Amino acid sequence: MKLCFLFTVQFFICIAFAQPPRIDSLLQVVARGNNDIEELKALNSLSTEYVRTDVPRGKTYMFRLMDLSRKLGNARYLSAGYSQLVNVYHNAGNKDSALQMLGLLRNLSNYATGNDKKVIEANYYATAGLYYKRTGNQKEAIKFLKRSLALMEADGVKQNIAGQQLNLGNAYHLTGDYKNALLHHLKALSLFEEEQNLKGQSFCYQSISSSFTEMRQFKNALRYAQKSLDMKTSLKDNRGVGSAEMGLGQIYHGMGRFELAMNHYQNAATVASNLKLVPEQLKINFYMAKTLLEKKDTVKATRFFNASQLMALQIGDSSMVSSIQLELAALQTKKQPTPLSEQALLKSMAQVQQSGQVPREASGYLRLAEMFAANQQYDKALEYTKKSYEYRDSINNTELQAQIKRIEEQYKVGQKEKEITLLKKDQLLNQAVIEKQKVFQAAGVVLLVLLVCIALLAINRYKVVHNSRQLLEIEKMRNGIARDLHDDIGSTLTSINILSKVMLQQQSPDRSMHANLSKIKEHSATIMESMSDIVWAINPHNDTVEKVIYKMKEFTAEVFEPLNIKYSFQVEGDFSAVKLTLAKRKDLYLIFKEAINNAAKYSKCDVVNIVLKHADASIQLHVNDNGEGFDEQTVKAGNGLRNIRARAKNMLASLTYRSGVGLGTDLQLSVPLT
Repeated sequence: MKLCFLFTVQFFICIAFAQPPRIDSLLQVVARGNNDIEELKALNSLSTEYVRTDVPRGKTYMFRLMDLSRKLGNARYLSAGYSQLVNVYHNAGNKDSALQMLGLLRNLSNYATGNDKKVIEANYYATAGLYYKRTGNQKEAIKFLKRSLALMEADGVKQNIAGQQLNLGNAYHLTGDYKNALLHHLKALSLFEEEQNLKGQSFCYQSISSSFTEMRQFKNALRYAQKSLDMKTSLKDNRGVGSAEMGLGQIYHGMGRFELAMNHYQNAATVASNLKLVPEQLKINFYMAKTLLEKKDTVKATRFFNASQLMALQIGDSSMVSSIQLELAALQTKKQPTPLSEQALLKSMAQVQQSGQVPREASGYLRLAEMFAANQQYDKALEYTKKSYEYRDSINNTELQAQIKRIEEQYKVGQKEKEITLLKKDQLLNQAVIEKQKVFQAAGVVLLVLLVCIALLAINRYKVVHNSRQLLEIEKMRNGIARDLHDDIGSTLTSINILSKVMLQQQSPDRSMHANLSKIKEHSATIMESMSDIVWAINPHNDTVEKVIYKMKEFTAEVFEPLNIKYSFQVEGDFSAVKLTLAKRKDLYLIFKEAINNAAKYSKCDVVNIVLKHADASIQLHVNDNGEGFDEQTVKAGNGLRNIRARAKNMLASLTYRSGVGLGTDLQLSVPLT
């Protein structure tokens, strides 16, 4: 029977790192209250999930898990509840309750039978190993964790193996065996990566960073610590973020950047306080006290040491108690060395040595050296200084550094080989998929081309129909405007003009009235003429240039023939395909009309030559008379000439207007067709 445990324990890392199922679906299972194995699984998952974010709620689900396990006689899930409570009580500083739960788990393991026995045994060894590790007894911790790992390796479940590899690496780290610590951490990381377990990877990065910090390889430590923090942040693992912040504080402490270290410790302290995690608060207070010592603030440092000592006593971490007592005794020794303080230091040192935590032992040697130096016992001070530096040398010696580097490089090579293997598999799969997709791709391309063609045709047809409808609507509107102008306004103006003529023919003694009626007659005649031009321009039947030419010829005859002015009107080129906009057509005609009127009214000419030519993508108009001409500098400019130039500018046409006294007048206009 596999040891892929049906229970999950928060501190039992191999299982806690598994990706949690959706909370809402678990709550639905529990809400049904079927009292079956599915409800046990849901209660176990809920307690594991909430114990990292909402401890009281997590405990509620743990007790429900144990009650239902006893009711159903399920020893496996009962052991899961005991395991979780050991961790919860320990984190809360309730040492007696934690030991009580550990004792119940041991009894359950001793009396278990069948397949349950191996499962519960592995759970007990893992739980006890982690408990001893957290209470400072690393020798016992390693022994229990190895037994748990052996059971899991025999079972072959990668998640469980990875978790225990990580736990064992952490225990070796506390003993100062960084080579073995790194070996186990990298094995755990490799397995978590295979299982795509991001939370497990984040904790491996954290542990690897801690080992590099102790070896004072701060560049490597920062690299792994940042990876851990980024992952935990993205996973919204608040407790994990707190641990990562504490690790960053240790790194910056080692680098001598004490203010930055304190900032990270404060961040970690906030998380630990919010989650009521006594062991984490204990460590943070201890590290903050050490940083304050570096800043020469012994008063605050002492306060933090005392606070951490109370917490260490509360959770039963004898190793930490001894380490703190060493620090406090050393501070007292610096003030006033006494035989009593010397005895306290030696006693605490003996307790640290028993715990097997070599880094703390090395720190204790330094404190003893400081004490004996203060007592002027320089031979003993030198002896303990050498012991402390022996530890420093052991972790900084070239051989160990080379071994650590080889281990890390082997891991990287292994990762690259795995990536290459995966790439090859992906290539084979991709080739098979590509072969199958070729036919579909070809058919898809053909279909796409057809769809594009159909879409283009549909769009083009829509545009043509739309434009045709617009043109038709515009033409209808123009017809309507021309008709309204002609019928309504035109007839009214005609009536005004006729009435003014009739009244002028009647004898009237009032000369001012006679003058006003003359003006009305003239103005109405002018407006009628302009209205006629506007109606003609708007009417869509006159859109062709040929109609414009006809209108020009008609107007020329109407003006010159009554005045006996000889004229010629030559049309050169083919105008049948020429298109002009309404505005250009109107402006061209009105410029021509103004030129003819000027020649008839002011020039006193008897011959006018008119040429209209289509050439070089333009329409060219030339009007020349043999009249008296004028000097533009001396003659007051009228509206006619200004209107001609304004209309030419609107058409972007080039205009040449030449005249001189006795030389006649010459107008040349070139209208571009584009």
